[in-house]
Order: sequence, then C-alpha cells, then structure tokens
Amino acid sequence: MPIFILEDMGELEAAKIELGALLASDSISDPQEKRFLIQRYAELEAKLMKTRQGR
Repeated sequence: MPIFILEDMGELEAAKIELGALLASDSISDPQEKRFLIQRYAELEAKLMKTRQGR
C-alpha cells in the first residue's frame, strides 16, 4: 500500500492525504480494516503535530 511507503519515506503529509482520500471514498467495506486505517490516520496526525511543534 503506497500510503505506508510514503510514511516510511517521511512524506507524512502526503500519506495523510492519501489515507484520508481512501477513507473518504468509502471503498473500505471491512470494519476491522477501516478501524485499522482510521487508527493509522490518527497516528499520522499525531506525528505531523509533533513534527510541526519541533520546528
């Protein structure tokens, strides 16, 4: 999944945008997968906040 590759490359904002678009598209039908991705979205937001505070 390209979202996690972007995250590994340090492209947190791009990963968050991609993940947000995926969640907004409502194409995820598995409730567990959706819950996992929502959790990852929250983790990305937290990482971004930390990064922005460190500047």
